[in-house]
Amino acid sequence: MGHICLHDHSQKLVDRFDANTYIALTHAMDRREVGGDRPIADSIQRYPSALQSISHPILVVAIDSDILAPPAEQQELAELIPQAQLTWLHSPHRHDAFLIDMENLNEQVVAFRRRWRLVER
Repeated sequence: MGHICLHDHSQKLVDRFDANTYIALTHAMDRREVGGDRPIADSIQRYPSALQSISHPILVVAIDSDILAPPAEQQELAELIPQAQLTWLHSPHRHDAFLIDMENLNEQVVAFRRRWRLVER
C-alpha cells in the first residue's frame, strides 16, 4: 500500500514540474555572483567583501543532510558575515528540513531574535 501512495505522489510531482526548470534554476544559482560589480580588482575577493559588508545580525541555518545548500557553504557564510550566528538542523530530510522540522527551526529563530533583541514589542 505504501509503495502505491509513494508512486502516486511521485507521479503528481512529475506531472506538475518540468525537470529542465530545476536544471536551469540550479545553474542560475551556481552562476550568481554575490559580489556583483563591486570595484575590487580581484574578483575572488568580491564574494567575501560583499558578505563582510553586511552589518545586520544574520542567522545562518545549516542542515546536516542538505546537498542543495551544503553545510560547508553555510559555515563559510557564518564565518564571513560579521554578526552571523550559525545554527544546525540535524535532520534526515535534507533541504526540506526547514519545512518539515519547523518546530526546531522556529525555536532557533526565536532564540536568535531574543539574543539580538529583534522581538516584537
